Amino acid sequence: MYKTKKELTDHLEELGYEPCTGGYYYPGTYICSHGEYERPTYSPRHYKGGWDVHIEYFYYAGTYYAPRSGRASDDFWVNE
Repeated sequence: MYKTKKELTDHLEELGYEPCTGGYYYPGTYICSHGEYERPTYSPRHYKGGWDVHIEYFYYAGTYYAPRSGRASDDFWVNE
């Protein structure tokens, strides 16, 4: 959790995420999984305790076992 949106966006940019129209994305080659049609976007969102990352996944309707879009879990920050 971050106190301000600026702290969160600065941290995302430090990690190499680049801004796009929907928030941020991780640059480089991305291979879509089954049923996915676009790489996920990461956007700053204000939650009850402060600012955190919201992940938006893009899967075709009816794709089994597709991850749900929502607040990033603690494993999101493991690869920093």
